[in-house]
Amino acid sequence: TDTVTRFKPYLLIVLQLPSFFSKVHDYTMYSNDLEFINGLINTKTRGLLVYQLTLSLWRVMCVCYYSKARLEVLKLTKHSEDGTVKARWRIIGLPFYSQLLRFYRKDKSQLYRSYDAFSTFYIGPDGLIHCHKVETVSSELADVLRAGADTFFISINISPESSRCRTTSYIFRIFLSGNIFLGKY
Repeated sequence: TDTVTRFKPYLLIVLQLPSFFSKVHDYTMYSNDLEFINGLINTKTRGLLVYQLTLSLWRVMCVCYYSKARLEVLKLTKHSEDGTVKARWRIIGLPFYSQLLRFYRKDKSQLYRSYDAFSTFYIGPDGLIHCHKVETVSSELADVLRAGADTFFISINISPESSRCRTTSYIFRIFLSGNIFLGKY
């Protein structure tokens, strides 16, 4: 029964990940002291509230960037030797800009974009997830996040080469990681 309790999050992840964009995520499988290692923008946060905020931000960014966004789980495995659940997943969607620029096309299947990533969930002895590590498989997702930040800076008339942009970029990354809400900065 210890193994069943320890890998209960595996079953919850199987049910939760595919419906990431369509249903509210269940955060009861996470520890309150959850550590989130975000390999997409190289940040590390601690705490369930910050994790919820970060996932909500990701969801909003993807829904704003894509129409018909969906998350596909490509592979999900549990490893009892190190107490982890590993998931390879892909976000697929039709970018709004391509839908607006190519509105006249009936077949839009060539316009869909996808981004792959890899998550490792570390499960503690209490059966809760204590660490979630996200790594990029395709660097394009990280480029989209960084490009979004660069577009934001250019829209407020800050050149990407200026020291003000580097400072603002650092502050923007802190905001995205959620550390600013913990009072760490």
